[in-house]
Amino acid sequence: MGRIGGRRWVFVGVAVLLMSVGPSAASGQIAVGMNGSISDIRGGTFGVAGRVAVVALTADEWRFALEGVAQVFFPPCDNVDCDLVGVELNLLGERQLGGRFSAYLGAGVIYEDAKLQGDDLQVFDGDDWGLNLLVGNRLQANERIQPFLEVRLSLMQEQSNQFGFAAGIRVPLGGG
Repeated sequence: MGRIGGRRWVFVGVAVLLMSVGPSAASGQIAVGMNGSISDIRGGTFGVAGRVAVVALTADEWRFALEGVAQVFFPPCDNVDCDLVGVELNLLGERQLGGRFSAYLGAGVIYEDAKLQGDDLQVFDGDDWGLNLLVGNRLQANERIQPFLEVRLSLMQEQSNQFGFAAGIRVPLGGG
């Protein structure tokens, strides 16, 4: 595996910053979280992410939220240095299923920046935009912790489309 490059540390910093946001005037309408993910990028890539969601609208049995995600991937890079980072903005619709479970679906945009370099030769340096489609399930374990599982399809402009899974925790701030 290649070393962790400078751009990757910038995105780790953004993820930590996103996770440190406190409740706003709309107390209870913000949630933070983190997750691990597996994607089919380069034949199987592990990643970590920080996320922040802000509830935008509650209507009937649905809650709609905007969620920002900052992720860092650790692709199998063999003998080259590599960076693969991404940011997303998704609109999620969530509905309580009964009991302590809820399901959500969403769509949004994804931006990824990748760089591969080895033996003084730059192999690839570029970015790509795409469309995210996702579905997930969340458990209300207690008042403060909500584990979740998520399946995602990212339809990219230039790179191959990506399919992935994420598992993590979400923590509502201010009791929301």
